[in-house]
Amino acid sequence: MFPMALFAYIGDYTDNSNRTVIMGIATGAQAIGTTLGLLSGGMLLQSYGFAVPFILFCALLASAFFYVLFFVKDIAPFPLPLTFQWSTFKSLFVLSNLRDNLATLRRKREHNARLHFALLIVTVLISATVIDGEPQIFQLFVEFPPLNWNVQEFSNYAAVLGAVAGFFMPILFLIFKRKFGMKDSTIGVVSVLSGIVCAYGFAIATEAWMVFTAAAVGILRTLHAVSAKSILTGGVDKHEIGKIMAVTSSVQAFAPTLTGGVFLNIFGSSASWWPGFCFAVAAYSLLFSLVTFCFIDVDRRKQQNKSSAA
Repeated sequence: MFPMALFAYIGDYTDNSNRTVIMGIATGAQAIGTTLGLLSGGMLLQSYGFAVPFILFCALLASAFFYVLFFVKDIAPFPLPLTFQWSTFKSLFVLSNLRDNLATLRRKREHNARLHFALLIVTVLISATVIDGEPQIFQLFVEFPPLNWNVQEFSNYAAVLGAVAGFFMPILFLIFKRKFGMKDSTIGVVSVLSGIVCAYGFAIATEAWMVFTAAAVGILRTLHAVSAKSILTGGVDKHEIGKIMAVTSSVQAFAPTLTGGVFLNIFGSSASWWPGFCFAVAAYSLLFSLVTFCFIDVDRRKQQNKSSAA
């Protein structure tokens, strides 16, 4: 639920001119935080035992909870009653909320926006299954021949990659938006291409330097969701941003289930004759996302040219 709340909040306090940049910075911050968690968790585990990392984790969650509760102000705060009333809170868990969210997608819109939304939701599902679910497969992949990494080598790789991606991804994103004026759909194309090349690189990797090279090329692959969310939120009314974020976040949350059910089974069946085969399948799967972003980019440019000519 955290990504849903985070990006919905960003959507409420930004507009089309800066929303994508802020989402890119938030995504980079999450990558850095994940890296710090890997490093600090391992060090605390070795020095103080099993319980201390979880105690620190709970303390950080409690700090975040109270910070959001007392210091983060919302545009339209939820009207909490002075006394507990179950009827007030149970409205959060009714099917009408789901129907409203789906109705947001089905609503008729101008310039093929409804078609774009449907394609983007499928794109988010595929890309999140392949890219966000990659860590589930990657550790198994590098521990098998010919790489034969141990846990420490994998931890070092994850830490270095997370730090580099978290630092450079927002910077590159700012350059794309501010320096080159790239549109969200164009950034989506670049992101998916980055993911495809990275997946192919993993598929044929036989040495550590090939893995690191593929990961470096794929540094922008996680921006697919940022681009999709920016396009989706830019095409709806202000009061619909939370609903569209709820749909995309739900799709992203469901994606790891597909990763476990599909790609882990592929890896188990092919590890003996091609450990990287699952990454080759992943690369081909991303072609749908690439075509979607290309189609939306071309279609939106046509609509923009028509509007300018009129």
